[in-house]
Amino acid sequence: MTDERATPVSKPVGKRRVSHKRPESEVDRPGLAKVVSKRLAELAEQGKNQAQAAALAGCSVSALRNMQNGTGTSHYRHNLLREAARGLGLPEDRLVNAFYPRLPPDPALPSETDVMVQRVMNELEPYLAKIDAIPQMQASISEVQKGVAGMQKWLEGMAQDVANKVSSQLKTVVDINHLPPDESPEPASRLRSLSPAAR
Repeated sequence: MTDERATPVSKPVGKRRVSHKRPESEVDRPGLAKVVSKRLAELAEQGKNQAQAAALAGCSVSALRNMQNGTGTSHYRHNLLREAARGLGLPEDRLVNAFYPRLPPDPALPSETDVMVQRVMNELEPYLAKIDAIPQMQASISEVQKGVAGMQKWLEGMAQDVANKVSSQLKTVVDINHLPPDESPEPASRLRSLSPAAR
């Protein structure tokens, strides 16, 4: 339920509705008039008068006349302009784009391209971090490889030392077991014959 000014009754008294209406400097009435005038002239050639065109556009004759002449103070709703464009046989956003031209970008704000690039960079950041870490990983792997190579040399040297010691001990054992006959210890039988009991 609303009052005469189409303000909700539940709205506190003394509070005004915030207007989201663009300043007049940001709408293009002459641009809208040019598009509508051209299309109405084409429809007139087809035998349609302004009342019939307004019926097609789904708006009043006075609203269509204001659009055509660039007069009035209304800031037409997007839905109204789209419906009128479809009814007049124009692309759906033709009248919206004519009446509400795109504002030049604010130099203080990032452009759409900058925003898109930043979004892509944010998506790529984890992968870029991994790529940046590759040289460090390679250096670490290189250090590990050097460490492994050093350990391998140490193990080879140790194995050689063990082999030399084992070889030396085997040689000693072999030399002892193969002494010449004159240096060999006397047989046990000979020792027994020299014992006092044998005498």
